[in-house]
Amino acid sequence: MVTLSNYQVVHKLGYGQYSTVWLVEDMKRGRYASLKILTATASTPEVDVMCHIQRNGSASSGSEFILQLIDEFEHTGLNGVHRCIISDVLVLRYPQTSKSCILSIPLV
Repeated sequence: MVTLSNYQVVHKLGYGQYSTVWLVEDMKRGRYASLKILTATASTPEVDVMCHIQRNGSASSGSEFILQLIDEFEHTGLNGVHRCIISDVLVLRYPQTSKSCILSIPLV
């Protein structure tokens, strides 16, 4: 069973109307990942679509350009049940510049 205890929050990456995204350390895999926590009231097929792609689309042409789901689970908090999505960290923007870089960060 995947839970929030499998991940250690490192930094808040951003937020929107229906979710907050965190940079987390994946304690089992020894790497960084992205944790997206949807609001309890969010009604989005995002998790279902990502699960479908993970099950059926990995051999499809162009699948290497689609964000892959690592894990998904539900977390019960004070405001209800939140769907959580774990995926790779793709882009990091440096605050002092407008440059971005693609990340694949192993933990040392």
